[in-house]
Amino acid sequence: MALARALVTEPDILLLDEPLSAMDQVNRDRFVADLRAIHKENNLTIVHVTHSREEALSLATRVAVIIDGSLEQEGERDEVFRKPPNRKVGRFVGH
Repeated sequence: MALARALVTEPDILLLDEPLSAMDQVNRDRFVADLRAIHKENNLTIVHVTHSREEALSLATRVAVIIDGSLEQEGERDEVFRKPPNRKVGRFVGH
């Protein structure tokens, strides 16, 4: 419902702070599909904050890795996950 309320105002950017964290797998999968459709149909920038590698891989086109308040890496999703610049980011993205 909160997403519907946010979208009715036709924002340029949508900020989502861990929107999938409390969902069961079935609803999470549905919501991921809905977010993809919203992004595509509305050409809407969505800033999606998550600690989940799977969410980032399934939804992101660009990724920023922030560790202890510092921006460690930012770029295209595949670049960030395949070419971390240091061990700290590598551990964070699952290497």
